[in-house]
Amino acid sequence: MNWVELFRARTEEHADAVYAAAGERELTYGQLRREVDELASALLARGVRPGQTLAVWMTNGLDFLLAQWATYRVGCALLPLYSYYREVELRHALVESRATVLFTSTDFAGKTDPLPILHRLLDGDGLPDLRLVVSVEPLDLPGVVTLADLSGGPVERDGLDRIAARIAPTDVMNIMYTSGTTGLPKAGLSLHSNNLATITHWSELAGLGSGDVILGHVPMFTNFGCLYTNGLALYNGCRLEVTRTFDAAASLALIAGRGVTYVPGAPEMFRMLLSHKDFTNTDTSTVRSAHVAGSAVDPDLMRRVVDELAPNAMQAYGMSECGGLSTVSSARDPLERRLDSVGRPLPSADVRVVDPETGHTQPAGVVGEIWFGDVTPGSCVGKGYLASPEATSAAITPSGWFRSGDLGRFDEDGYLYFVGRRKNMITVGGFNVYPAEVERHLQECPGVAAAFVVGVPDTRLGNVPVAFVVPDGDLTADTVLTFMRERVSSQKQPRQVWLVAADDLPRTPSGKIRTGELADLARDRLGESPA
Repeated sequence: MNWVELFRARTEEHADAVYAAAGERELTYGQLRREVDELASALLARGVRPGQTLAVWMTNGLDFLLAQWATYRVGCALLPLYSYYREVELRHALVESRATVLFTSTDFAGKTDPLPILHRLLDGDGLPDLRLVVSVEPLDLPGVVTLADLSGGPVERDGLDRIAARIAPTDVMNIMYTSGTTGLPKAGLSLHSNNLATITHWSELAGLGSGDVILGHVPMFTNFGCLYTNGLALYNGCRLEVTRTFDAAASLALIAGRGVTYVPGAPEMFRMLLSHKDFTNTDTSTVRSAHVAGSAVDPDLMRRVVDELAPNAMQAYGMSECGGLSTVSSARDPLERRLDSVGRPLPSADVRVVDPETGHTQPAGVVGEIWFGDVTPGSCVGKGYLASPEATSAAITPSGWFRSGDLGRFDEDGYLYFVGRRKNMITVGGFNVYPAEVERHLQECPGVAAAFVVGVPDTRLGNVPVAFVVPDGDLTADTVLTFMRERVSSQKQPRQVWLVAADDLPRTPSGKIRTGELADLARDRLGESPA
């Protein structure tokens, strides 16, 4: 089965149920099917053909969902573009992907002013493959049509059904640019098959069904939002409550007002929900489960999520290039393993921890690079990276294993523990120091809300760790330094601690810390390498 066949089945099975709601606007599964088929038919009439790439550049909303499912319906690959993108980033993605259609909007919730960018992009011949721009609102630009212009027309049912039957499980489904935390972003290619395999297993572990209400506050331009919110809701016949952007107060209001049962989000999103002034007065009793992923999770935060919000909260780990998820800890696992591990491999993923130099499997307890493999063809590993054979060959071994670039270790019971990015490992006087481990210790210090560790050059030891700490209440750098001296070995002790506001940290559009920029900031603050 591919996602278009699944789309047809679910929209028929749940035709009268609401698929998604945004404010007062609702879209039933039956309406979704009709409007998507009309839009897909109009795209075919304008020359769109299976195998092309269609891009979506807008914030969360029901129109994003229509564009997403219409893209799949015509047998094309979806390219979600960060709503934060500026002209250079947007042009690069459209040129590299050879996108033939761009869905967009003028309402970017204050993140970007798209009109000047669109004017410059469409003025000239710098995008030779782009044939059509579809806007939610009317735009006074040549060649731009509105969604309404492409709605309400005849449906080419036979043609759409032929396309659905020809989509192979290993066809590219999503083109996802990485967040670029350590360098330039790359466009990963995920498949119908690996995305469907992971969603199937995740849904079973989460216990989701047609009575569930999913909170859609994760950005839809991310794999987390596009697949593990939008796709997850459709797979299970759920109702999706959509917010334009993440706002803790708005999310809490939806949880209480719409009976949300399932909350996905990055760790920082849960931290903001739990610390919001309205949280203690919000009825969250309907929430059964949560999906906490996207970056390393502090065990104390995970315990709070389980104790205070979602008793069946699940932690997961994976890469969008490999279906998004490869390991999961769920309510079936012991609580302590749910708090500090990223779980065990899904049935669709073969996961190894190896010596990155030799490729030999590491024994339990020994840190190595995490590699992903298929259990059946196409069940986990995607097709690498768009227009980058060098990056693809560097990531995928000749025998088909995907090198994640992440470090981790298995315990004796097969639970995986995420240690950090291999590129971010700090070698201090010959000893390997993992920022994620140091960050976990820092977060145990009273008064620390969040901590981020990078390495800086040192004339004596080669490199040493330094830390940026977000305080929660009264806190001094000396307090943190004293705490760490009493807690960890000297190699792991930050040589410098800076107290910063969370909003002052460099982040990607999806909320991850840009470690390269943070390291540059640390070097700038030091002025010279610490002695």
